Amino acid sequence: DATNLVKGHLGETADEIRMEAAKALGGVLVIDEFYALNKAYNGGNIASDAVEAIMGILNEDKKNICIIICGYENQVNEVLKFNPGARRRFTRNIEFKNYSTEDLMAIMDLLLEKDERTMTESARNVVKGIIETNRTVLGEEFGNAGYIKETLIADIEMQYLASEAEDGVYTLEHVLSAYPDYE
Repeated sequence: DATNLVKGHLGETADEIRMEAAKALGGVLVIDEFYALNKAYNGGNIASDAVEAIMGILNEDKKNICIIICGYENQVNEVLKFNPGARRRFTRNIEFKNYSTEDLMAIMDLLLEKDERTMTESARNVVKGIIETNRTVLGEEFGNAGYIKETLIADIEMQYLASEAEDGVYTLEHVLSAYPDYE
């Protein structure tokens, strides 16, 4: 995660990237949420310094390391703009499509099962609509599976706990209490 690489002073982030790259020699260094290099300092010298460090590593050790950067395409490209040659160094793009509503429902079911919870069919029907609405409203900020786990289930769980239910079943009432504006 790029946020683990970001340090407070100019040069420290580049040093951290070089240390992680040294550990990854002979293998792969994956930097998830690469755009965080830009977000954390609003494009300041830290992001530029980080990209320069990555370009140096790729110039020196390109036969000994594979660096994969992950994140939202537009935001990743904003960070790569700090070095004119950076874009051509990352020649392969793999685009992961957003999950469908059915996929997200299946992910939700797995997460609920893991926590020994279930959901009534009437609650499931409303949740499908909430997912579709929020995907449209939130756009790129939707978050896919993260939205399911960290927002949707968490919101419903709070209502479930507040209701003092003990059966492990999320009902339509729990869902509508969590999302009162949805009908």
